[in-house]
Amino acid sequence: LSSEIGQLTNLKLLSCESNYMSGTIPETLWGLTKLHTLRLGRNTFTGEISDSISQLSDLSIVDLSHQTENNGRGLSGSVPAFDTMNKISEIDLSSNVLTGEIPSNFLQAASPDVVDFIDLSSNKISGVVPSLLGRFDDVKIHDNEFTGVSLSLCAASRGDVYAKYHCDAVLCPPATYNSRGRQESDTGHCRGCPEALFYGSTVCPESIPDPGVSSDREILTYFYRKCGGDDWDNPDGWIEDGVSICDWYGIKCVEGEDDAVEAIDLGANNVVGIPPQALFFLPHLKHLSLYSNPLDGFSFNGISQAKKLEELILDATGVTSLIGVGQAPGLKKLNARFNGIKGSFPDDIKKLTTLQDLMISYNDFTGALPRFLEDMTNLRSLLITSNYFSGRLEGVNMPGSMRFLDISDNDLTGSIPESFLTLVPFSAAVEVDFSDNLLTGHIPSDLVRFDHLNLYLANNKITGIDEELCRKQYWNDGDVGKYGCDGLLCPDGTYSTNGRQKDDDSPCKPCELGSGKLPYMGLDVCENSSAPNRGVPFLASVVASISFLLLSL
Repeated sequence: LSSEIGQLTNLKLLSCESNYMSGTIPETLWGLTKLHTLRLGRNTFTGEISDSISQLSDLSIVDLSHQTENNGRGLSGSVPAFDTMNKISEIDLSSNVLTGEIPSNFLQAASPDVVDFIDLSSNKISGVVPSLLGRFDDVKIHDNEFTGVSLSLCAASRGDVYAKYHCDAVLCPPATYNSRGRQESDTGHCRGCPEALFYGSTVCPESIPDPGVSSDREILTYFYRKCGGDDWDNPDGWIEDGVSICDWYGIKCVEGEDDAVEAIDLGANNVVGIPPQALFFLPHLKHLSLYSNPLDGFSFNGISQAKKLEELILDATGVTSLIGVGQAPGLKKLNARFNGIKGSFPDDIKKLTTLQDLMISYNDFTGALPRFLEDMTNLRSLLITSNYFSGRLEGVNMPGSMRFLDISDNDLTGSIPESFLTLVPFSAAVEVDFSDNLLTGHIPSDLVRFDHLNLYLANNKITGIDEELCRKQYWNDGDVGKYGCDGLLCPDGTYSTNGRQKDDDSPCKPCELGSGKLPYMGLDVCENSSAPNRGVPFLASVVASISFLLLSL
């Protein structure tokens, strides 16, 4: 981050999360007195956090977390006091190497009604957890080096959880641990671990496996303990004496081999925390599925060791970055839908030369589609619907292996290039969904070379169809053969539920007079609208995705 950032004296929001930024945070940043949001998480910054940060009286959100990811050394030094900030609502300094005690004037000007959460977890903060933290409701301080807890924090008057579990509800004491670092329920008690030296341990140090040396059982046991196994929805068989790991819930072993893990399928099982990179050292692992779990993050460190890993399913896990996934040597399928991933199309994807199926729909990606897609010669399906990709498609070509493409519900503009599917053989059966973008012009006449094509273009700004395309008997599952051009797109001045006629019950109907109709083809309503409706295509896109997955099984 350049020191010239200090010249932006009117800057109010700075968000540079999940990049490759390194070095120290420039001192000039603390002179931006109008700043109210600072997000620099998941980089590799080093050095100390200047006390001058407390001078930013308008600052509401501070995220300097996870600087130790991607082999970063992390931010060091003491915890800033933030003592003059009365507008602060969020502070996240987790996953660094901050040391010393929490200052006695920590957040002394902050209002408990304004502060939403404070996260100081996974540092090296020491001393006694001070009573001043009791002013705030949501405070995370596990995995530090605390040697005591102020008794006032354990008082029953603070709430039911403290009345039931006392100081264990603040932090598990030394010689114990659990996946949260504190007790929050009857089943999530603090378990014994003599090697846990400090308050708030989330793992038992003795259980950390040595990657490449440890057995599959040792690696899975560590995973269980680190990721809240005691509170999983289904922990059947896990870490039970005398039970083969092949009989643990969600584990599939190599046929004919005992204790050789081939697949982990723990979707929607309340797996929490950050899965350990030791999983990538399971020598026979082909399939890892953790979808629909409330993970605290996911690191791809060590994925280069997963020599046989072919499928990685991380839908709806809260993953915020795909940095590092490009090191996977043999990945064929990557699902990371329904997450909060931001930024441009991930550069790491182009390193996955064996990738066949990529599904990153329903995220917050922005920017243009990359030109390297045509070089991904094994990619057969690409699902990127419901993001914010923009720009024109000139220069973006699909590889010859492409069979299923869903880029609907984005902000793509311009016309569809004649070359877009040039590399795909005409004998292939292909499905492409361009719906709900801002595409203009005519449907490319070059597509006539395909005999079997499902082409969806509803809710764009298309103004013309070559008549020859309307004679393709098998297009759109035969709808074009039945209904001609209407099977592709309803004419301008008409509409249908799907922007085209797909059966006898969905003809293209004339728009009523005075409806504010637009001069475009393929509308599903006649109302004048300047942008795609992001809510409408959700179900159709999900159904299309599921249909493709079923066909590919």
